[in-house]
Amino acid sequence: MVMLAKGELSQQELGTELGIDKSNVARLCAKMVDAGHVEQRSSEHDGRSRRVSLTGAGKRLAREVDAASGARFGALLSALPKSRRGLVLEALQHLVGALDAAPPVVLENRKPR
Repeated sequence: MVMLAKGELSQQELGTELGIDKSNVARLCAKMVDAGHVEQRSSEHDGRSRRVSLTGAGKRLAREVDAASGARFGALLSALPKSRRGLVLEALQHLVGALDAAPPVVLENRKPR
């Protein structure tokens, strides 16, 4: 939902937000372009940089995924005893904070042995 919240991003910004490397971002964006969910264009300031934005179909899909995710997590939370929900939410906030503070993990493309 990064693109829905932030609007147009460079591929580099998108990779940083998602914690994935530039080659994976490029592949992801190409698939999303093929599916009609994003549009790409060259940056006005740097011809090597690509800008990515959601299409109307991409925005609709992002909203559907966001709603489904919210419903799923809401159902999970409601399955917990009411007395424990606050503790779970607090723990999740700590985990999100730790993830935000952690450096991104870069996986190298390695050939199988």
